[in-house]
Amino acid sequence: MIVFLRKCVIKNIQKKGTNAMYISKRLKELRTVSGFSQEKLAELLDVSRQTISSWENERSYPDVHNLIMLCDIYSVSLDDLMKGDIETMKKEVANTTLNKSPQDAIQLIQSGLVMIIGLFIAVTGLIITLNSGSTLWGYGLMIIGAALACFFAFYADYLKRKNKIQTYKELSDFYDYSMKLLNQDNH
Repeated sequence: MIVFLRKCVIKNIQKKGTNAMYISKRLKELRTVSGFSQEKLAELLDVSRQTISSWENERSYPDVHNLIMLCDIYSVSLDDLMKGDIETMKKEVANTTLNKSPQDAIQLIQSGLVMIIGLFIAVTGLIITLNSGSTLWGYGLMIIGAALACFFAFYADYLKRKNKIQTYKELSDFYDYSMKLLNQDNH
């Protein structure tokens, strides 16, 4: 979830022209109010001055560890540090959830099952080759099973990218959300 939220924040940072206070502006504001130079802050965080400059100019975003350290240095909460970015992240999460299709969840599960079947076929081919010496049948089954498993692995990866799924938690949430939608459609 942290990776997904971080991508939402980065996406928000890259959108220019909205009224939300970007984390970069907030970081620069807190640094100047606290009387730190970019060099001094970089030294405290054990990063380069260019990294601080990149954060303040919207070219990159601090990682979670540095965000926590910044909160300690400036004596502010993470919520205060991020201000408007939190609301934008929540909206982004809500918008991406609405785009997810229950049919994709079913296809993702089916792809997983077909991958397992493909691997089972490939292992069966290997066993036939090793035990009975029938290399034509054995190699044929290994090739068919491996091709089947690979094709559906790529298809599952496509579905995951299409629905912005990156972690097992997101995969689980996607499945739960899709099943909830399917149950609503059936009633």
